[in-house]
Amino acid sequence: MLKGFAGAELARVAVVRTGKLAFVKVSGRGSTLFAVPVPSARGAAILLFAAKVRSRKSRWWTPTLALAGSPLRSLIERLEALAEGGGRAFTFRSRKSGLFVSVRRRGSGYALLLGKGEKVYAAIEAKGGDLAKLASALREVLERGPAELPLPLTWRDKERVFGPHA
Repeated sequence: MLKGFAGAELARVAVVRTGKLAFVKVSGRGSTLFAVPVPSARGAAILLFAAKVRSRKSRWWTPTLALAGSPLRSLIERLEALAEGGGRAFTFRSRKSGLFVSVRRRGSGYALLLGKGEKVYAAIEAKGGDLAKLASALREVLERGPAELPLPLTWRDKERVFGPHA
């Protein structure tokens, strides 16, 4: 991924399967965003959090944002609309925690942001094709079913379960 190559991938989107657990991993420069399906009163929810690289062996884990029900469906539909060239930038914000996930236009691509208030914890640059892959990957892990994880997720849980994939 060298700077200046037209059409170069900015973000890598992958569905990771480990045993019964399946989740979406979006890797960018210095940050990795995780989307993990969990059971919810509304059927299924997605937990969004990121790992920021401090050094080779050290990571910093962001707080976790949960999306369920209509906000989750809307997130997937809006990602697909942006990937097709239509749609507008959007933000989903938790009233309780103040955390947000946002997709904004940046140059010829997009920026996928996770933050709280005015602070942005993780920013991953993506192209339209990356957003389409993300939307289809989210649909795939939701169809596969929620994961059995200890809730709420502490940073130790995140490090133990998701650390090898960050």
